[in-house]
Amino acid sequence: MAQQHLRLGLGLNIQRSDGRIHSAVVSGLNESQQSITVEWFEGGETKGKEVEVETVLALNENILPPADWAGFEEYRPTKPNNNLSPANHHPPTQQQQKPLTNIPSSRIPLAQKQNFPVQTPSEPAKRKSQCVKEIDKIKENREKRRQRVAQPIGEIDPSNPNWEFAQMIDDYRQELNIAPLSFANEVVRDHRICVCVRKRPINKREKKAKTVDVLTLPSRDHIMVHEPKLKVDLTKYLENHKFHFDYTFDESVSNDMVYKFTAQPILRTIFDGGIATCFA
Repeated sequence: MAQQHLRLGLGLNIQRSDGRIHSAVVSGLNESQQSITVEWFEGGETKGKEVEVETVLALNENILPPADWAGFEEYRPTKPNNNLSPANHHPPTQQQQKPLTNIPSSRIPLAQKQNFPVQTPSEPAKRKSQCVKEIDKIKENREKRRQRVAQPIGEIDPSNPNWEFAQMIDDYRQELNIAPLSFANEVVRDHRICVCVRKRPINKREKKAKTVDVLTLPSRDHIMVHEPKLKVDLTKYLENHKFHFDYTFDESVSNDMVYKFTAQPILRTIFDGGIATCFA
């Protein structure tokens, strides 16, 4: 396969944080950070991330760094040296081949006299880019939210007759990029018709019956229903159904947030002389 330099619009392979490798397209080059921005289409939406150039070069053997970037000489093809011809190449003279046995011991390095390996300064640790720091922060907040609103990972009760389905649902949630509705950053949109859904927490009776939570809210306007299924050979699996709403609220949101995105726009319309109806 012909080698190509990194450029905008180039297709290549990337590795996700969970180990998956898939194709993506280069959408940005950042020479100061020695990184690139890539985008790909997944789950009905376009996603992107920032990747270090060295990681991309290690994963794609047919790709070279940008020709005008410095610091990647080891990845560039070496040019043959045509200056060494048989006429210009002379064997070492007897004086050059003389072993270094008469050098005073005071001039021999200490590491050489005691056969210690000579240590070279290690390369400085690479500084994390701002994008990587933001991704780490999102992961940390996601884990805290899961521990607050769901059963802790790895503590599923084996006595629960549905523990296998609970484990499958928990594993599936870990693969999602959960981005719920935010009270501070979201802007209330104008809708002629607005349909919302709010997930309630599992009550005491359901907890006592070891009921499994089969609802997941991956984003501000989607909700997923995990339907347990059995194959003909009694193998258990999940069917994940995705539904779209204008707003989705999980069991941890406050009444103030629900009011802000549902009832408050209706009241504003009424005070402005309009007519509005609310069904709950």
